[in-house]
Amino acid sequence: MTRGAISKKTKTLIKKGIIEIYQKPDNKKEIYFRLTEQGKVINKIHEELHKEFQERDKAVFEQVTEEQFDSMLTFMEKYSRHLDSEIKKLSLDKTTGNDFEE
Repeated sequence: MTRGAISKKTKTLIKKGIIEIYQKPDNKKEIYFRLTEQGKVINKIHEELHKEFQERDKAVFEQVTEEQFDSMLTFMEKYSRHLDSEIKKLSLDKTTGNDFEE
């Protein structure tokens, strides 16, 4: 994710009362985030759903061989690099004034 996207998401989470921002008394330079009580409730639900999905899908994942897993991982890494490249192109186009109009 870009820095701007993370900033936008954190602002949204703060406005919704899911996270709060704080600084340590001895370090005013760095900014930290923590879950609010509402955020903790949401996180607990997320963890429970994640566990439920893991149990539900366990039979499928147990059948995946090491070789298949390595192939999937290689594909995901290649695709991730491709998407990173496309994002950089979009960023460059925005800074050069290209607005993608034909």
